[in-house]
Amino acid sequence: MIEPKFIAIHADPVWRDRSDFIIGIDLGPASEDPPGQATREQLWAREVSRGTFEICCIPFHPYDLPLGDIVETKEHSIVRRVVWGGHYTLRAFFPPQSGLQSEVERELRRHGALVEWASSRLVGIDVDGARLADVVANYLAGLETDGHLHWESGYTVDHN
Repeated sequence: MIEPKFIAIHADPVWRDRSDFIIGIDLGPASEDPPGQATREQLWAREVSRGTFEICCIPFHPYDLPLGDIVETKEHSIVRRVVWGGHYTLRAFFPPQSGLQSEVERELRRHGALVEWASSRLVGIDVDGARLADVVANYLAGLETDGHLHWESGYTVDHN
């Protein structure tokens, strides 16, 4: 068996104080890795019941999995099913030498968003509820239009 490669580790999860477990989510094979090697993201979580966890970090790579979702895991604590919990994930990616990260983070927090940095250029953003998600998305869209960053929604399905 080929061991998975963890490509995302959460150094400072936003709900660290709630978490009591670390689980993982498969992100699929990495093209530069040997065949069969999966890439995974580490997720901080709180055990709700045996094999069921609440996500306590802002996922950086998987879609349709925000902070606060309840997930069921399979063997080796890998996510297999998600029950949506009402939070929304957005992501912003800054160009090299942007210099706007702190200013953008302050503005996101002012709007009530939580943020978690994957690197100096990639930030995961959590908002609680559709109305706030729209406000934050509009703010990020304006910054993208001006060439300051790229952003995306963390969803492939509509939760409205």
